Amino acid sequence: MKRSTLCLFILFLGQFLTAQNKQHFGIVAGTDYLMRSHESIDDFYETDPNLHFRLGMNYSRQLSSNWWLGSGLRLTHFRFDTDDFRSSIYQQVISERFGGGGLTGEGEFEDSGIYRIQNTDYFAELPLMARYQLQQGRPFYVEAGLGLLFYLSTHTRTDVFDEKKNNWQRHSSDFIDHFMPSLQLSAGWCWPVGEGHGIFLQPSLRYFLPKNSGIRWWSAGLEMGYQW
Repeated sequence: MKRSTLCLFILFLGQFLTAQNKQHFGIVAGTDYLMRSHESIDDFYETDPNLHFRLGMNYSRQLSSNWWLGSGLRLTHFRFDTDDFRSSIYQQVISERFGGGGLTGEGEFEDSGIYRIQNTDYFAELPLMARYQLQQGRPFYVEAGLGLLFYLSTHTRTDVFDEKKNNWQRHSSDFIDHFMPSLQLSAGWCWPVGEGHGIFLQPSLRYFLPKNSGIRWWSAGLEMGYQW
């Protein structure tokens, strides 16, 4: 997978360097409703938060009257949250198979209390997209391509009774994907607001390809931004 992705990226970059037509830059922000499942994890993990966000920039270059190639760089994250639990047993509450570090091992407290674990895994996302503009000057378009996600770090917040801990770290666990591709499909509208400038809005679908084949991640979201 990594070798074929690298070849695709080189081909994509070559198209960028040889194209001589129009180009656009842009800023983009988006949110996704992420759905996760695992063949061996029960409903306990349905409390994981589903809304995730991304922020970054776009670059696109025109290849013909209807076709564009696009890339960019975004910061995105995936969150894992146990919500509040009251128990006398402190055990692993976020499965590492979901990508979160969570807790390992278990122990007993003298008195039962409320605990909560929140993990946020941050990734840099490199999109590689092909866009088809149905007609020159019309706002509607469709896009399809890949998103390449590279792991950056994890923020963990632990609330145990009245004790709260926050820390940043790079997990060495093999259960976290340090590189994860995704398939992406979008359809959107770009309205001109001046010569070469526009505001765009695009619903999008993503299907992630984690290295653990037992995990299923997919999302539906909305992106908007400004291009020039």
